[in-house]
Amino acid sequence: MRKSDILIAVHEGHGKTIRVKQGQSIQMAIKSAPRGSRIIVEAGEYKEQLTIKTNDITLIGESGAALVPPDLPVDNECTSFAGPNDDKTPSQAGICIAGAGLDLENFVSEHTRVKSVQRPVRGVKVSGFTVKGFSGFNILVIGAKDTEICGNKLLDSPKYGFLTAGSTNTKVLENEIGSTRPGFRLIGLCMDNFSKVKVVGNRISDYFIGLCIQTDGAEVEDNQVSDACFGAFLDPGVKHVRLRGNRITNALPNGCARFGAAAISVDGAIGARIENNLVQGWKTEDAQNITAGIVVVDDPCLSPSLSCEGLGIPAVARGNVVKGNTLRDNDLDIFVNATGSDNVFRRNRCATSNMDGICGSG
Repeated sequence: MRKSDILIAVHEGHGKTIRVKQGQSIQMAIKSAPRGSRIIVEAGEYKEQLTIKTNDITLIGESGAALVPPDLPVDNECTSFAGPNDDKTPSQAGICIAGAGLDLENFVSEHTRVKSVQRPVRGVKVSGFTVKGFSGFNILVIGAKDTEICGNKLLDSPKYGFLTAGSTNTKVLENEIGSTRPGFRLIGLCMDNFSKVKVVGNRISDYFIGLCIQTDGAEVEDNQVSDACFGAFLDPGVKHVRLRGNRITNALPNGCARFGAAAISVDGAIGARIENNLVQGWKTEDAQNITAGIVVVDDPCLSPSLSCEGLGIPAVARGNVVKGNTLRDNDLDIFVNATGSDNVFRRNRCATSNMDGICGSG
């Protein structure tokens, strides 16, 4: 098949605008596109996995453009990044944005960690797609810089809707991450960058953890999270997260008793600012457990987790500011069990806590 049979291209400066129609190959368009190209994908279902390793590629899905798993998986840099599937086959990503010269740790739990990257892929943008049902990640960004993921629907991945890891300055804006069918799903949106990540205006539902925050200095603002066991989880040792203006509602009914549940869990994190969030409807019907709105606790790091593996010591929650949040209709609004003496609680509009002076103080 000739390239001219697959792509319609118009030169724009040093890049191109490339249109892909249903029945044609998006991946072939990506491979042929020079730096700075725009690839516009028309409506239709495309059974492909996509790998982007070229700088400044903009991939745009027009309304109705959907990416679903192919009949035969294709291995790439993102294969097995979430470990094996339940049937022992490698996990796969729908869209894999990957730099060159990745040095990876061995998979332990959750996802693989990136040690270093020789040449980050830069300036990739993906918008407008429905990406559905990939076994590891619907979209995975590893070893990248200045990536923007905006206005996509990421549905029905059993492990991760989206992950950025070993990258710098990723922006995740106004995506919808959720499900169309019953079943357990692990993490909606996770950030494990070397530095800088901005997560704004996303809607996340039906995942065990809605927002998984493992990046120092992460900016997580104005997102909506519902129907989760943990709405936002700040991992042990993560520093200076800003979690502001998020709306986190409705714990999964009866689905979280084994693990507990909290809208916002500051789990051995340091120097976080938890401000002006709305937390509502975190209740459970399990008489043996309660569900909390905001939890600030130390983590002894006795059970296996990715962040605790990196720390190697217990994580003490310290220097966190919980301010101006509105909490209502929860089993318990705020729960604190941290040995750090400098966690601050001010002007939270709430009714119940396990310590005096937390609700409405300051």
